Parts: sequence; C-alpha cells; structure tokens
Amino acid sequence: MNERSLEFLKKEFKWYYYYKDDEIEEPKRIEEREFGYMPFSKGMIRHLSLKSRGELIALLLREVPAGVYCSCSYYLSPHLPMGEKGWKGSDLIFDIDADGLNSPCKTEHDRWICKNCGFNAFGKRPELCPNCNSLKIEEISWSCDLCMNKAKEEVLKLLEILEEDFGLSRKEIQIYFSGNMGYHIQVQSPLIEELNQDGRNEIVDYLSCKGLNIEKLGFVRGLRYDEILQRLSNLDYYGWGRRLLKFFENNYNGNPTIKLAEMLSKEGYKKFSKALKDLFDQLSVKIDREVTIDLHRIFRLPGSLHQRSGLIKKKVNDLDYFDPYDDTCPFNDEPVKIRISFSPKFRLKGKEFGPYKNETLTLPKYACLFLVARGVAEVEG
Repeated sequence: MNERSLEFLKKEFKWYYYYKDDEIEEPKRIEEREFGYMPFSKGMIRHLSLKSRGELIALLLREVPAGVYCSCSYYLSPHLPMGEKGWKGSDLIFDIDADGLNSPCKTEHDRWICKNCGFNAFGKRPELCPNCNSLKIEEISWSCDLCMNKAKEEVLKLLEILEEDFGLSRKEIQIYFSGNMGYHIQVQSPLIEELNQDGRNEIVDYLSCKGLNIEKLGFVRGLRYDEILQRLSNLDYYGWGRRLLKFFENNYNGNPTIKLAEMLSKEGYKKFSKALKDLFDQLSVKIDREVTIDLHRIFRLPGSLHQRSGLIKKKVNDLDYFDPYDDTCPFNDEPVKIRISFSPKFRLKGKEFGPYKNETLTLPKYACLFLVARGVAEVEG
C-alpha cells in the first residue's frame, strides 16, 4: 500500500472515531478487560487497561488504530503480563466466518496474487505461481450475499442450540456482524462465566457433533425393524435426537420415527450410519473452534472499524432484516479517484460495483475505502 492510500485510510478512520463515536460500544465491566490495538504501520499492541468509555474514545482518537480489540475475559489486573493478570472469568465467544463455509461462490469471487511478480487469478490458490514459480502467494477472500446468507444460517443453528440445549436466555446472547466476512456471537451469563477451557472445548464438541454415538440414540446394529422402532420411540427427549426428528418432520412425509426405522432396516447399519453421520455434519454448527476455547483472546471491539473492509463491527438486533453491506458502511459518496488492480462484483449501500481489472476510476468514497482496505486498489493523486 502506498503512502497516499495509507493516509487516506487513517484520515477516514479518524473521522469515524471522532464523528461516529456513539457507535462504539462500551464493554461490560470495562475496567476488568484487557485492550489492544493494531496500528496501520506495525504489529499488535496489547495488555492495556482502560477505566472508562472516555479513556477508550481518547485512545481511538490518539492512536487511530487499524483495528481495536477487547478481551473476552475479566481480570484482576488486565494490564499485567498474561500469567499475572489474575483470570476471573470469560464471556463465551463464537466466530462464524463465511470464508470457512466453502460456499460454491468462492470460486467466483476469491482470488490469489503472487507477491513476487503480481500475477493473479480467481479460484483456488496454487502451490507455485504459474508465472514465476514463486511460493509467495497471498489469498484474497471476498464475500457475497450467498455466502453471507450461509453464515446467517449457521448463526440461527447456534442460537437454537444455545437456547434449547444449554438453557441460555436470548437476552444473554448478542449477535454482531464482524465487520468483514462473518458474525460474532457473545454470551454473557453467570452460567458459563467461570467455565474453564476444557468446559468450552466440550461445548464446541457438542456443537460440531464430535464424538456423537448414534447407538446411544437408538440406532443399534443387528436389530429387527420392530426392535428399532421400539428403541427410537424415546428419541425425542433432548438434544441431537430431538433435532434429528425435527429434521425428518420438516423434510419427509409421515412419522419420522417410522421413517428412520425403515431406513435403518432397509439400508443396513453401515450404509445408514454413514448417511446419518453426513446428516449430523450438515446439522452441526460451523464455528472457529480456537476462538471459543481461547480464554485469553482479544476480540474486535463492537462499533469499531475492520481494517480489511472499513465496515463496522455492528450489533444485529434482527438477523432477518440485517444487511451487512447496507447497515455497516459509515462513509459518504464523495468522489475519490483510485487505481484498481482487480475486484469481483460487490455491493455496498444499495449499489453494485465491478468487476474491475487494471482500471483507474472515480468512485464513491465508501466503495474506494472498501477496495483500498482490501488491498486491491491505491488512491491516485
């Protein structure tokens, strides 16, 4: 990124934190959390302690960070080194990233670029650059309505399990658009605050159906049809058994228990268990495992800007009506001239742009900032 582009981003980020500071959400128990930020010019700075929202806003205006972060954990002394902070508890955090869902649209909008010679193309990243044989290849991921809708589906699955299986109240669960390509879900509840890493690991295992034993659900090898049907009569009492029956109720005609018993009896245990495993993989929730189990992670601050998009990490009050490309773009349509190396088609603030390749154009500021932050455009003089 050239100096002109860097100054453009810093100027607009500073404008946002000065004029849109009401977007910044003060974390609960702010004085017990660790803060960190990433400058535009160097690596992460962390182990910071703030006492108030005023101190937080002052930090944003003084440093104008590319990204700003806050711990999911509460500490006695958040400014001390990690082993000396004095852990008190943590919120439960989930990260659902559209980039990790492998939507078929990825081949249409994801791109790779050789950092050695600049050669680039859409599609899957090769091992070597076909132009210069370099290993220095960077992947540039994008999102579209299709893959973001798939991310929303994962959020809905997660909410259902957190409420129905773990007994959490909807008021204890906050949903945020990440500011880039997915959603963050934050649970603040006394039921889970003191849960250690092992406990959080078990939650992730449950959500992903890891270690799920189908025989405990009643699908036992070698049984007759009537024996299978009898065992499955109690399948709906909780958890994944109930969720399995619900799937069959919604997708097949007739009694779901009878349908499952017929499938197992007809197909045989080996074939049926493989089909059931694939189904549970479909029903499971696709989250970033490491985010949930890491007690010492610092997470993007709600209301702050994402350095790879210029969009806001924003609270989602109604997932059905929330539009990440319309509701999180704070910048105006002042014309800015940029040189675009490449870009797939994208949508912001109700307008479509692209695709572009090796073009110099004048576009609205919000679209230019998005492309410059993505690293695929430079501001022209």
